[in-house]
Amino acid sequence: MKEMGLNREIVLIHETWCDGNVWGEFATGLRQMEYTVHTPSFRYHDLPYQDCLNKVGTVTLQDYRDDLVALIESLNQPPLLLGHSLGFLVAQMAAKKIEIDGMIFM
Repeated sequence: MKEMGLNREIVLIHETWCDGNVWGEFATGLRQMEYTVHTPSFRYHDLPYQDCLNKVGTVTLQDYRDDLVALIESLNQPPLLLGHSLGFLVAQMAAKKIEIDGMIFM
């Protein structure tokens, strides 16, 4: 079993109507435990609310999955994926496409 932290990669995947900034102090705590933390935002979720509302309907779950897979492919090692709600669904979809180190449902 791998030790906690020690420069492991972890990707925190947010729920619906949030963006990657929602992780705040939680991400900070993981960094203090020596994780390399990634907090991506789903496509268009980092836009102002009305802009997001107008564009998010044009994106599919497969688009979110593909964006997450592209991020994972850019990392130095297979990461842990921690997903909350919709984020966990997308994490499961990505895990079928690419090697990961593990998954956490929140």
